[in-house]
Amino acid sequence: VNLQSLALSFNQLSGAIPPEIGRLADLQCLYLSAGNRLSEAIPPEIGQLVNLQDLRLSDNRLSGAIPPEIGQLVNLQSLDLSDNRLSGAIPPEMGQLVNLQNLWLSDNQLSGAIPPEMGQLVNLQSLDLSDNRLSGSIPIRLDHLNIRRLELVSGGI
Repeated sequence: VNLQSLALSFNQLSGAIPPEIGRLADLQCLYLSAGNRLSEAIPPEIGQLVNLQDLRLSDNRLSGAIPPEIGQLVNLQSLDLSDNRLSGAIPPEMGQLVNLQNLWLSDNQLSGAIPPEMGQLVNLQSLDLSDNRLSGSIPIRLDHLNIRRLELVSGGI
């Protein structure tokens, strides 16, 4: 399958994201946000989509941890997982997403400290971690980034 873009927002989809999503090797854009009710965990097979540039799973009911395999998406430029029920720590593997420009993880139940590896996201322009249960200090490596939009409020930081 040579599918490069899959946009299924506002389709009232429910249930889990099938692990077979990892077979769409040519996928560059995946939009499953808003107007859906996807639940359960993000499948680790999503890390097989190495050509992915834009991943939007916001405004669903996804739960569980962010899979560390997401760090394999080295071509990713935008990642939106906001407005879900994700929990656990932000995986340090996200620091491998060196092409990432936009990272939105707000309105979840993420906890723990912001991993220092986030300071490796040298192309990051927008970071929103607000409305989570994060703790600890802001890693000093973040102040070396050229972030234009940074939101950390209401998350316990």
